[in-house]
Amino acid sequence: MTAARGWRIERRQQIRDINGKRVVVATGVVRDLQGRLRVALAVDNGPTLLFDTVERNVLAAHLEQSREDVTRLERNDR
Repeated sequence: MTAARGWRIERRQQIRDINGKRVVVATGVVRDLQGRLRVALAVDNGPTLLFDTVERNVLAAHLEQSREDVTRLERNDR
């Protein structure tokens, strides 16, 4: 498991990747290079992604659409 990133606010969730390996997904609040507070996301030891309001909303919508896709596909597999 990866160590804490030292962000201003950090939440960590351990989940499995596509190969079944345990990884840590971290979300939280950081300061960007200009000193602004930004929402951040990182998977395991990968890079930190910073989101503005529009990007956060699009990402949240895409995750919801993917959840709905899984539900639809599971219904069709029966």
